[in-house]
Amino acid sequence: MNTRFFFPAAAAALAAGTGLLAFSRPAAAQQERPPAAGQAQKFRFEFKNDGSAPRFWHNGQEGDGSGQGIQDSPMGEWLRRMLEGAGGAGTEGMEELFKQFEQGRGGKSPGAGEGSPQAKELMEEMLRRMGGKAGKGDGLGFGPGAREEVPRTSKHHLSALAEWRTLAAKARQSTVRVLRKKQQVALATVVSADGYALTKNSEVEEGEIEVEFGDGRIVPAKVVDQMKAYDLALIKVEATGLVAAVFADSEMKVGTLIAAVSPREDPTAVGVISVAARSLDERSKGFLGISMSRESPPPKGVLIGEIIPGGAAERAGMVKGDLILSVNSEEIASPRQLQKLVSGLKPEQKVKVQIERDGKPQELELSLGNRAEAAKVNGGMDQRQFDQTALMGSNLSKNATGYPNAVQSDLALQAEDAGGPVIDVQGAVVGLNIARAERVSTYLIPGRIVNAMLSDVQSGKFSLSKDADTLNSELREINAVIQKAQEAMKKAEEEREQALKALEKIQKK
Repeated sequence: MNTRFFFPAAAAALAAGTGLLAFSRPAAAQQERPPAAGQAQKFRFEFKNDGSAPRFWHNGQEGDGSGQGIQDSPMGEWLRRMLEGAGGAGTEGMEELFKQFEQGRGGKSPGAGEGSPQAKELMEEMLRRMGGKAGKGDGLGFGPGAREEVPRTSKHHLSALAEWRTLAAKARQSTVRVLRKKQQVALATVVSADGYALTKNSEVEEGEIEVEFGDGRIVPAKVVDQMKAYDLALIKVEATGLVAAVFADSEMKVGTLIAAVSPREDPTAVGVISVAARSLDERSKGFLGISMSRESPPPKGVLIGEIIPGGAAERAGMVKGDLILSVNSEEIASPRQLQKLVSGLKPEQKVKVQIERDGKPQELELSLGNRAEAAKVNGGMDQRQFDQTALMGSNLSKNATGYPNAVQSDLALQAEDAGGPVIDVQGAVVGLNIARAERVSTYLIPGRIVNAMLSDVQSGKFSLSKDADTLNSELREINAVIQKAQEAMKKAEEEREQALKALEKIQKK
């Protein structure tokens, strides 16, 4: 074991927000309780950026909260010596180890650059997290630091978490980690005793994957079906006799208390439903096909800044600089009002738009497009990158929108924890987390939708079916393509007629 690696790597994991550190020691290196000849000793640490103590596994068995598990392990004495050799309550020795680790990687630190002021802070945080019963913390049972007590009013207080532990016990049996190259990329929820599970598709569609059970077992898995509208993948795990989650069909009302389940004893996050089920599919919302001008707003109406090629506005003859005065006789006073009004209409719906061009009013009739066309404005870039409040302190999912039916919560979920089950205060599985969208927004698929998509389970086919919302979205998109083709055909016929007339005149001469 290269002792110079452990704490710097753990600190880097903290800096990244969450981390996993795993290693093993050959039996020959053990000085305490030697195992059977040739048997390796495996140690695993997990760090999360939520102020909690590291979690520790020894040969697949998790140590208890008292820190006794690690103290009694063959690694305990080594870690104590590391702490003492690092300067006890100080951080100088730890910083030196961190520098040595950086130098060993060519000066490239995964958590803090050379000379970064974060180094000392990370070392102090590591020491604090390693605190335990000797202090006031609930860490690994030794070390100079100790975490502050969480207020009893907090949803993360031990008394509150203790209640959720019991409620989550059954769902926890149906939850596994999805790994790629030993790193967690998502969670998965078991939906069949013979090894089928649901997870986040965009995280598993490329490369080989494995799943890890709560007891430390790791087995291969593969994607067998996809439901891209919901970013869901059905995976087959090489294991049987599993506990399948039972999804409730009950409606999730705003304000409902919920918890995100993981293989760990405590919930990954605790929160409430903040917005009821709704469509996030941009294809289901009307769109004019414009971007609004960022110039000083006019005294009335909304000024067009850009026209999206192929959009509804272009087809109707609108141009940059036109002033939109009303839609369906409703006067427009602000960009927000226009966006809300048009988004509330359906794609292909016919509307009358009154505009002003060069001081002269005009009225145009057009068929709306859909909001998916808005991605063309910024080349398909993720608009969240322009909103620092959405990113602040959060690890967001790359694919976090477009779902035909989703519920919004305030669960402070990490992106790699998408795919796990969500329970209510009765312990019922009411949904499946699918994306951390923003700092205070996490989307989950309601249980009734999951049940509808898995309607073929009993037949043994286990193919994801399409729900009504998905089919309606696809139908609208197909109709839009047909409409564009019809318009193109009409235009081609008009041009053909004009060409024939021109040819006829030439021939008469």
